[in-house]
Amino acid sequence: MLFDFISPDIPDPAILRESASILQHCVTNLVPTLEGGEQLRDFATALMEEEIERHQDLKARLGEGRRF
Repeated sequence: MLFDFISPDIPDPAILRESASILQHCVTNLVPTLEGGEQLRDFATALMEEEIERHQDLKARLGEGRRF
């Protein structure tokens, strides 16, 4: 159902806090050590930062009690 896709059931919203901090750790500590060149590191950083933003947005929506 479309509602399930746009309004995910998150049994424990605290996981959003943890996942964002894990992703940030990866951006800060792991991505700079990746082999494959600067283009790969830039791409990996962009993907992870975008995912962090999505997690923060979802966390804010859940905090406001809004439905998607």
